[in-house]
Amino acid sequence: MEGTQYEAWWDVRAQKERTGLPPIMALLCKTVAAAFALAAFSQQAAASAGRAASPQQCFQEYAGAFSSAGQDKCGPVIALAKCAAAANDAATQSTVDQIVSNYECDLSAYPLKPVVSQVDSNLHMAVDDEKDVVFVRQGRAANSGTSVWDLKDRVEKLATGKMSSAEVVKQLKAVGDTVEQTLSLMEKSVKESAAELTADIKKQSSDLSGDVDKNLGAVRTQMAAVKTRLKDLLAKKIKELNDKRKASVAKMDTGIKSVQEVSGDCNYATHYKQGGKCVQLTDCNKGDEKFKYHGVGTNRQFPSYIWKKETKTTDRVCKYAAYRRFYSLSDHVYFHFVRWPAWQYPVYNEHALVAVCKQAGMKPWRDESAWGCDPGKYMCDTWGYNLGGHDLMYKLRCVSQGGQCYGHSGSKDLDYNGVGEDFRKLGFKANERDIQIITKQHHSSTHQESASWMKLYLDSSGRSMYQDGIHNSLPKISEKSVAICAYGPN
Repeated sequence: MEGTQYEAWWDVRAQKERTGLPPIMALLCKTVAAAFALAAFSQQAAASAGRAASPQQCFQEYAGAFSSAGQDKCGPVIALAKCAAAANDAATQSTVDQIVSNYECDLSAYPLKPVVSQVDSNLHMAVDDEKDVVFVRQGRAANSGTSVWDLKDRVEKLATGKMSSAEVVKQLKAVGDTVEQTLSLMEKSVKESAAELTADIKKQSSDLSGDVDKNLGAVRTQMAAVKTRLKDLLAKKIKELNDKRKASVAKMDTGIKSVQEVSGDCNYATHYKQGGKCVQLTDCNKGDEKFKYHGVGTNRQFPSYIWKKETKTTDRVCKYAAYRRFYSLSDHVYFHFVRWPAWQYPVYNEHALVAVCKQAGMKPWRDESAWGCDPGKYMCDTWGYNLGGHDLMYKLRCVSQGGQCYGHSGSKDLDYNGVGEDFRKLGFKANERDIQIITKQHHSSTHQESASWMKLYLDSSGRSMYQDGIHNSLPKISEKSVAICAYGPN
């Protein structure tokens, strides 16, 4: 180190004699030139000392070392691995991993050679595993010639006004001439150093190109072997995945077919098919579709319900209670007709009657006080009326021109024209027969499998006409069955 410093100092003295520059400026020019040369050396040494190098430099070093390594290939292989790690390139690292996997080498047995380089005017000595030693360059100032301190003194004299204007002009001119001359010499020195460096780089590039052409054959051979192994491995994995995919697709196809067999091409839980298209089923519970009842002195909303269930090709049918009440017990109890949902309750029992009336917002009439009647299920007689289920049948028979008109509580609100009109609003047509009317049997108690019922028909004018009997037995439920339900406004 000391010899190098003295050589540099005498070179500066010689430079001064040639250029007439103070030692500090000559040393600066020498340092600039040395920096260019040392930078080229550092770039060449980076790949062999663990410092960052390009992927191409890594493979060039590897090719040369591999061809001359003899039987032991671990040295070049480990050097290539360390160089690729410093390059920090994913594609290069993947290729190097394939090469390293072909050898079993001890990393610690092949340390890289130390490299001396200059970075930021400091001397670096780098050994394997990035264990660096830095020798920091110490600056020094010349005591003669033009220096930053001399310039500082001149500026301070100007600032304190110790010079006359003529002296100021003279000093400024001297400073300017010195700076201009120094910069010109520095520029010339830098250009010369750059030209020399460029020529040296071209020569080294030519030499490296020859080495690369000579040694890349070995690398290509190894890469071809790696590609062959990868191709075989990928072909095997692809075949395995294809077999699994085919099995999964076959299983999925079987599941889809089974679903199609059950549901067709529409979601029949919410749609039906009409004209080749899936149509949304009618929602019978939508509040804005509730029927507004206009009775005699009443104004009430009854909810809709599903009277007929949908199929794959038809929509469901919603129904409401009859348009008007046909019979009443003062302003305490009103009686209405309700179409029976045969799909939901295909067999009669008294619990089914309660459920049918409840869907329409009403309850069956039970001529019994709350002591023996459940007001949560029935419209109980808490006023002391005398009107059983069979009595209601006689009232309807009388209205429908069937005779046997006699007493019992209550009054008729419609004649046979009005009853026929309400039946038509419920969906029946003129000349339709076997309209079955059902209500709770007798006055009180529970008659689970027996009811009071009769049959009516509509004549050609759509009026309600008596058809046959008044029965107290089990009715046979059909889509023509109609329940009598009640509610109490007061």
